[in-house]
Amino acid sequence: QRLSKGYPFLEAEVLYAVRHEFALTPADVLGRRMRLAFLNAKEAMNALPRVADLMQKELGWSNDQKAKEIQKTVSFLK
Repeated sequence: QRLSKGYPFLEAEVLYAVRHEFALTPADVLGRRMRLAFLNAKEAMNALPRVADLMQKELGWSNDQKAKEIQKTVSFLK
């Protein structure tokens, strides 16, 4: 499943980044692993909720932790 229209980045890449590249934040995934944050910050913002959902499930985050990670990533993208 694609994370964003117009860009080739997949949900599976989020899981790969967490499982094999030790990515711990959505900002890391969207910025350093996929580079979507630097290609198109608006599309990265649109992809953020799905990235956070995937990471929450994979990393066992609480809803509070997920909310904090989203807020930090929004600040990063701005």
